[in-house]
Amino acid sequence: MEDLQDVHTLPGMLTAAEVECLFKLGQFNDRAGVIVEIGSWKGKSTVALARGASRVHDEKIYAIDPHGVLPEEGYLQDTSAEFLDNIKRAGVEARVVPMIMTSEAAAQGWDKPIRLLWIDGDHRYEPAKLDFTLWEPFLVEGGILAMHDTIRKNGPKRVLWENVFRSGRFQEIAIVDNITAVRQGQPSLPPRTDSELPDPCSTRNLHRRA
Repeated sequence: MEDLQDVHTLPGMLTAAEVECLFKLGQFNDRAGVIVEIGSWKGKSTVALARGASRVHDEKIYAIDPHGVLPEEGYLQDTSAEFLDNIKRAGVEARVVPMIMTSEAAAQGWDKPIRLLWIDGDHRYEPAKLDFTLWEPFLVEGGILAMHDTIRKNGPKRVLWENVFRSGRFQEIAIVDNITAVRQGQPSLPPRTDSELPDPCSTRNLHRRA
């Protein structure tokens, strides 16, 4: 995809299919609200979302990441300068609101409705659960929640299963590599038992509207 050639060369842990998925998710325009990204690292996902959003609406991408050292997750350097440079060179600087702070700090006083919530922050269970708990209430009815590493990392996977698949409040849209995207609200799925949960190794696309 021509719009994404330079995005694929940016550093990051996203596959080519995941970059294209975020590009399409950024174009989601069925509901009012902003896009919130939790976990930007060096900006690969941020640019993909912003490029997609620029095609269909004028809402900002609020990119939340402290960009600090986090040895537990393998992050050994501050990435704020590289992140800011990458979004500038990609030409999306005007569409992105960098919030160089933790998810918890950013949530204090937050009052904007969210059309798309992308969670790819600290992948340990408690921090991942906190991200969901703090930010999901701002997701508008019919908005989209997308999470990364829901297959290969136990923290996001557990949060997804406990809070999404068992809740009956979301509709599955797509599973693309390690991204799971769901739509909040109607039409909802009935709560699932463990035996009914999706195969965590599936890479099937359930709905290409994402």
